[in-house]
Amino acid sequence: PSLIPDWVKHSVEYNELMDESQYSIDIYKLFEGVVFMCCQLSDQERDRIIAILTHFGARYEPSGMRDGQKITHLIGMYPTGEEYFQAIQDNVHCVHFRWIDDSIASKKRLNVYHYNLVPWLFIGLIFVIDQVPSPLRNMIAENIRYLGGEVIDPYYLHESMVHSIKFTHLVCKVQEGDLYYKAKSNPDQHI
Repeated sequence: PSLIPDWVKHSVEYNELMDESQYSIDIYKLFEGVVFMCCQLSDQERDRIIAILTHFGARYEPSGMRDGQKITHLIGMYPTGEEYFQAIQDNVHCVHFRWIDDSIASKKRLNVYHYNLVPWLFIGLIFVIDQVPSPLRNMIAENIRYLGGEVIDPYYLHESMVHSIKFTHLVCKVQEGDLYYKAKSNPDQHI
């Protein structure tokens, strides 16, 4: 196999043969072209991310820009902070740090779409989607989950359980049905 020099260095340093797959020339370039900064991470987690990404070919820019070259990725945990909002304005990929570990485990750079830092608008909210056609219902449910919400689909519940569903929001296409009237009569539920 073609390995980077760090394989020899670390094998000697730790007095054992290191995993060759982590030192192959191909995987070494896994994050080549990525220019990143970190936000909303502990110092320990930030240092870990910097070590891993630079080991695999990325470049760290703590200020977000060097010599006129902007960062390509902002690595974080939460979609908050000045750096996050500036990165959004600059069309920078804002990704959760799990993207790095999952990419290394897969031995390929995974699509950042699945790791986007997004505002968790619906966290703590429970939605029921009722009387909405299937393709639209699935799209709505996917978006709710993507933004941190929970979805209960009454189509998969036994009829006797429908009345006992606890939810905060009802998404429906028509103003009829048991769930609609239940939500309408309860001020804590939104339609």
